[in-house]
Amino acid sequence: MTQTTNHTRFWRLCTAFAVGCFLMAGNVNSAWAAISIGSASWSSSNHRLSVSGSGASSRSTVTITYYGGDNVPIGTTQASRRGSWSANFYNLNPVPCRVRASDGSTSAVRNVSNAGSNCSDSGGPSNTPLSPMPADPTAARRVFQ
Repeated sequence: MTQTTNHTRFWRLCTAFAVGCFLMAGNVNSAWAAISIGSASWSSSNHRLSVSGSGASSRSTVTITYYGGDNVPIGTTQASRRGSWSANFYNLNPVPCRVRASDGSTSAVRNVSNAGSNCSDSGGPSNTPLSPMPADPTAARRVFQ
């Protein structure tokens, strides 16, 4: 009976180990995971930048920026529990040649497909938020008169 008990314990231990390995393989928040950009593409007909990837920390905020030295922000999105993420950004001027995605601990860079010859690695003045209009429509006229 001892032989059977030890044999059963051994197989239970092996099974638990295999299940643990399987679960860790699907855990993108492990120490060896890093954010990656699976695709980044520009649609000129829709004036849309589509960016998607994986490997972000679970439910972290992923920040998308122009690749240039200033890392001008394009926008943010939320990663899923498993670390996948995607976002669409509209009417960018200039269109980015390359984008960077960061979850705060790791970052990745990717070329933007279909960006065109007039793309740029640094954001322009069109990407900064405009000042909100005053609540009183006549106030704007008074300020500029």
